[in-house]
Amino acid sequence: MSPMRHVTLDATGTLFRLKRPISSVYVDYFRAVMPAMASPIPDQAISIKAFGKAFKTRMVESPNFGHDGNHSTASRWWGRVITDTFPPDMRVHLQRHPKHAEELMSALYSYYAGGDAWEVFPEVHAVLDALNTAGVTVGVISNFDERLHTVLRDLELDSHIKFVLTSWEFGAMKPQASIFHEAAKRLQCDPTAMLHIGDDRTNDYTGAKAAGSPALLLCRDAESAPDGVPSNDVIPTLAQVVERLQVNN
Repeated sequence: MSPMRHVTLDATGTLFRLKRPISSVYVDYFRAVMPAMASPIPDQAISIKAFGKAFKTRMVESPNFGHDGNHSTASRWWGRVITDTFPPDMRVHLQRHPKHAEELMSALYSYYAGGDAWEVFPEVHAVLDALNTAGVTVGVISNFDERLHTVLRDLELDSHIKFVLTSWEFGAMKPQASIFHEAAKRLQCDPTAMLHIGDDRTNDYTGAKAAGSPALLLCRDAESAPDGVPSNDVIPTLAQVVERLQVNN
């Protein structure tokens, strides 16, 4: 790959990941905030499948975290997801104690707005340092709400990044071409001169390609390239970006 001066990165799964399972965090916060239930809450009260179902259902009903221009945060949208993630008996308990339930939703929303909820992948800081030193301009494009800015700040990633483009603030999600074109506009370059890297085949790789940008698919745990994706377009770690862009030459 020839040298490129403009790179955009996905956030979750690319720069950082959750530090603890969502199921464990939700149970811990429920225990801490809500009045005690008649029966003890088991550690496995919530499943990741339940969260996934609640998230996908809500995203279909109200896309892009409920973005409609009338709310400054995505907290109400996430409140629905959180509520629907709990099993029936815990949801009933939430309904019986609305003030405590509101406190729970607020506490969880705030928790995921900070660095304590997330951990940076080991190679990320060194990669961003190398790109910055080589004069490569870095932006972030993410299907995320307004909290991404504070997360990046707390994880000490923001100083490496020229701009952060969230779907919530822009009003469109990846893989829509418009969000990639907006990123190129902010970089003051043509989409063909902007390399996008992310871990989601549809949202990052296919989306960027369809928008006219070159792309790399980050597959940290895969032993081989996914079907239909050229092996040269797949990287197992962001550390390979430095070599691919020839920034050390």
